[in-house]
Amino acid sequence: MSSEQQDNTSKYRVEYVAPKSSKLRFSGESLRNLDQESPLVATVKVSQKAYIPSGVEVRTQITPFIFTANIPFKVLEDLEQDPAVIVIEPGDNLHSY
Repeated sequence: MSSEQQDNTSKYRVEYVAPKSSKLRFSGESLRNLDQESPLVATVKVSQKAYIPSGVEVRTQITPFIFTANIPFKVLEDLEQDPAVIVIEPGDNLHSY
């Protein structure tokens, strides 16, 4: 069947559904490799000045809207649902030379 033809005999319709956007800016592999017992070190951006989500331990306040944090694995889903959380990005380990 060519792309111009349609099969009208099916009772089902196929639609494209855009993937849900995630606030977590991690690759799939890095999420799979997270240790569920150790906190995740990440940079968090929020929409409300000085807002700290529940269950998050602030490491360094960068601006009133951005901070680094220790985030327990079990809190990640709550952060995804928190409307004040804009994005969570993995923290990079800095090395001294």
